[in-house]
Amino acid sequence: MITIRPAAERGQTDWGWLDSRHTFSFERAHALAAGRHAWLHLARGAVALNGHALEEGDGAALSDEASAQIEGRADAEVLLFDLA
Repeated sequence: MITIRPAAERGQTDWGWLDSRHTFSFERAHALAAGRHAWLHLARGAVALNGHALEEGDGAALSDEASAQIEGRADAEVLLFDLA
């Protein structure tokens, strides 16, 4: 399915030399290869990570997990770092 998002409704970054608008879309799960780790930081909103509730400002480390399953509970901004 394709969702059209007008530029005015998308995120914006303005660094002076770079003024861009962007939208990111990810599946609900991020597969982690064997031996890899991940860190999730919840900048805003509320989500469940592999069934564990997280709120704004929370972080979570993942080790020995096959995937990071993220379920939105409220509008959220999430940073997911896939680490060696």
